[in-house]
Amino acid sequence: MQIKERSSDCYVGTADIRCAADMLEIERIRKTNRIYNMVSKQSWSDTRFRVEVKARGPRAVHARADGLDPRAYDMWLPIRHAETLDVYVYTK
Repeated sequence: MQIKERSSDCYVGTADIRCAADMLEIERIRKTNRIYNMVSKQSWSDTRFRVEVKARGPRAVHARADGLDPRAYDMWLPIRHAETLDVYVYTK
């Protein structure tokens, strides 16, 4: 997983969709988060974390291929069309 300089404190890294090691790393982050939230809930702590994966890549090409307006994926891109994934961990 590649870590780039971002302005967000929640940013963890960028994963390549074709790299099995990167996909395993995302799963590890999700499992760790799930366990932490379970333990946190049992200890009556209010701190919870949420893992969010955001798809990155060309948008207009995939929107046209799906039969949509070229600007249809301007706000979000379906993960099935992603080239890379940005991973964020937010505090609830």
